[in-house]
Amino acid sequence: MSRHSVLLLAWLAVWIGVLASPSAAQTPGRRLKATHPRRFDRAVQLANAEELPSPPAPRPVAESLDAVPETMDGPLLSSDEYWDEGEPEYAGPTYSSGGRMGRLGLRGHPYSWFVGGEVLMVRPRFSEAEAFVRNEEFTTDDRSIVNDEAIQFNFDYTANFRAYGGVRLNDCGNELRFAYWRLSGDATQTATILDGQNVRYEGYFNDPISLPGESITSQLKVTANIYDIEFTKPIAYNYGDPCDPCGGPQCPPWDLRWLIGVRVGQVDRSLQSLTTDPTGATLVDGSIDASFLGVGPRLGLEGRRYLGQERNFWIQAKGSASLLFGSYDASMQAIQPLGLTTAENNTVAHLKRAVPLLEMEIGATWRPTKAWCLSAGWLLQSWFDMGFSEDISATCCPDIFPAHRDDANLLSFDGLYLRAEYCF
Repeated sequence: MSRHSVLLLAWLAVWIGVLASPSAAQTPGRRLKATHPRRFDRAVQLANAEELPSPPAPRPVAESLDAVPETMDGPLLSSDEYWDEGEPEYAGPTYSSGGRMGRLGLRGHPYSWFVGGEVLMVRPRFSEAEAFVRNEEFTTDDRSIVNDEAIQFNFDYTANFRAYGGVRLNDCGNELRFAYWRLSGDATQTATILDGQNVRYEGYFNDPISLPGESITSQLKVTANIYDIEFTKPIAYNYGDPCDPCGGPQCPPWDLRWLIGVRVGQVDRSLQSLTTDPTGATLVDGSIDASFLGVGPRLGLEGRRYLGQERNFWIQAKGSASLLFGSYDASMQAIQPLGLTTAENNTVAHLKRAVPLLEMEIGATWRPTKAWCLSAGWLLQSWFDMGFSEDISATCCPDIFPAHRDDANLLSFDGLYLRAEYCF
């Protein structure tokens, strides 16, 4: 046999041995590095020695993913890393220990979508929401007494809502969320002077009444529309143990998550005040309309404590702060019929404001199924510089807006929330 024939047989033997090796077969769900034959010059040396190489020893097949060598490329996925065909996995936050495996979402995607809605039973609160002032004068044997009482608007809890949706990255629970809030409320106060009463009522518009049968009615409405875009990242405190999907028995007892985003806020406020004589004819009709529209950054922090063997119940507390930069527009009008003529006084202001906004939530969440979460709790949201600032500006229009009122200037919303969230 010639040297060239021996060399060709040696080269073919090497390839046949490699291809026949079990380690060359691709295991489902894994990728292996390509294994090449020996170098050609090594085969020449073997041919010159007139001996053929022994087939390479088969590489051991890993019995589990943990035993797969680190030299393999690409992500390694076990069968339970895919969604079942039935009900999707819980879509809450998941955590990664930094290894090769990630958490896959629905149909093998590394993310999932979620939507949620909330019923909000909230009421507005102003640091001062004065409807009118009640003045009473009387005398005793040795003194004359004057009592002034500020009658405030009393807001009831009314149904409002918040809706949100977004995408959750299942490898570590990061979220990108879009939310819309609508908060509103209104209140009315009315007073009528009765026969024999020595009282006097005065509203915002130099509109005192003091005769029996005269009355005053004031109504206040406030509405807030809020738009949020935020990114949330959780930090798990699991003391060194990796955590699979949250809600599992190995979930950390605590986690902390921070958020950063952008908020757009609009607040509209309207006050109407009307005084009438005993016949119902208008004495003074006044109104104040104010609107703020701003945008700015939002930062927040939320903590959770998981309870139960399966971690399907947890309590949470959240706080955030925003600073909105925008415009504040206010218009004030007072109309007073004077027989054949009518007196009308109008004031308009266009201002620039930076409005701080603080909010907090506390509550509890229950996960009855893998895709649903139900929550309940209490929330508070406070807008600074959004009270009745234009109503006490004596330098602007002292004849319309008396200067004796308080200058507190805070608008808040507080109340209960009920939340349902679904992930798909």
